[in-house]
Amino acid sequence: MLRNNILKYSILLVILFIIFTLPLSIKNPYIVHIFIMMYLNIVLAMGLTMIFKAGALSFGHAAYASIGAYTSVLLVTMLNIPFWIAFLLAGAVTALVALFIGGITLGVRGIYFTITTFAFTEVMKGIYIAYPNPFGGPGGIRGIPHISGIETKEQFYYMALMFALISFFIFYKMAHSKSSFGIICDGLKLNELLEQSLGINTKTVRIFVFIVGCTFAGFAGSIMAHYLRQINPETFAIHTSIDIIVFCAAGGFGNIIGAVVGATSLTMIGELLYGIGTYKSLVFGAMLILIVLFLPEGIVGFFSRKRILKSKGKI
Repeated sequence: MLRNNILKYSILLVILFIIFTLPLSIKNPYIVHIFIMMYLNIVLAMGLTMIFKAGALSFGHAAYASIGAYTSVLLVTMLNIPFWIAFLLAGAVTALVALFIGGITLGVRGIYFTITTFAFTEVMKGIYIAYPNPFGGPGGIRGIPHISGIETKEQFYYMALMFALISFFIFYKMAHSKSSFGIICDGLKLNELLEQSLGINTKTVRIFVFIVGCTFAGFAGSIMAHYLRQINPETFAIHTSIDIIVFCAAGGFGNIIGAVVGATSLTMIGELLYGIGTYKSLVFGAMLILIVLFLPEGIVGFFSRKRILKSKGKI
């Protein structure tokens, strides 16, 4: 047991050393860019994983990233508010929208909830297109200012990395909490009626988890907008939500480590498919079908099951 723990923590330290020193050893700006987007995708995937863990599957996660992005950009460009204040306000606005939408839609079950989240994404896209002032219309907003003091790719790399690590700590604690909250979250997906019979307000718990997941999507959208320096309605369209779902499915739905593994591996694959444009989402969609059919527990779930069977001497 001690030997396994030493090995596990040694591997973790090596990984942390590599990711913290990567910009110093790799001077190719494109590779640094891939890692920045990967860290932001990891946060998006972890947020959606927590929502799924609470018993809901949202096809509108990218819409909340768009709310954070547009809110942050408009506050900085139109009101000259410093980025860090705009960043926090972007999260607050996203949380309020999530509270309102979640309060309406989380009472709907199954495919109907999925349809409403899909519709919300299209509604937000329509708003951004229909109102060039202030959202820039179909062309979006360009020339977004950098964050003060964070202008190079290396600086953005460390900012995105720290954001991902802080988000991981929060989501992991939520998902693996030994308190009543963690147990309730696990039970929401398994037997919500049983929890309701015990007097637990399951809708309140689900809304809380939904708000947290969406708020971090808003934070990620804010950072993404100021990093890319341009956003448009297509940046956060339905295909982006599908990509996030595929990240979660590839790693393992309801598993925070799985979200990290899925977002990491598929961000790399997605960059290789960058040349085919929007057809990338078709490839991701096909991958989602294959994952559901042949690897329903995801990469992490598959290896966890193999390890358990091996420990029991069944393989």
